[in-house]
Amino acid sequence: RMSQIYLLDTLIELNGEREGQRLWDRTVNLVIAQLGKGSGKDFSIRVAFCRIVYLLHCLRDPLAYYDKGKGDFIDLLNLALNAEQAKNVFFDPMKNLLGQSPYFQEKGMEFRAKEIYFLQRPIRCFSGHSGAEGWEGYNLIACVLDEIAAFKTHSELGGEKNRYSADTLYNMANNSVISRFPDVGKIALLSFPRYTDDFIQERYEASI
Repeated sequence: RMSQIYLLDTLIELNGEREGQRLWDRTVNLVIAQLGKGSGKDFSIRVAFCRIVYLLHCLRDPLAYYDKGKGDFIDLLNLALNAEQAKNVFFDPMKNLLGQSPYFQEKGMEFRAKEIYFLQRPIRCFSGHSGAEGWEGYNLIACVLDEIAAFKTHSELGGEKNRYSADTLYNMANNSVISRFPDVGKIALLSFPRYTDDFIQERYEASI
């Protein structure tokens, strides 16, 4: 579900009307991985990010497909509590996955410290953290909030709204993704619970 980014007409063309409609009906915007340490939630989403990039490469013109202007980019972003966690836990291992892929080696990539640029399609991946400014301006098709339960919530901050709170980051990610890719954009929340009814448990129960 994390990597289903194609529109209904494409799903029907590829899979037939019945199966295409079934896949479309299962398409979601929010994926919640409320799992313990070592359960593979980061690995699973890294694989899903790589597959999203692959599926975008399969489109002749990704920007036109999603009605985006020429010269723009389609972006994927991972955010964590700090820059070290964002880079070491999620982003660098994803670089390793991509770097070991013969397909992406052939297509061409440019690795930077916290960025990946793909040379044959207007696609970028970024690594960020809660203290970064301006990431909400990206053209996000997918965003992962890693260990979201480690961020303080508005209630933990005494009801005071804070731009680095779990609530604010989730709302900003959700608004950025859904405003640009309302049908197929993805927000992934990853975390093990810190305490009963923390942010990840709250979002999980709300989704149920």
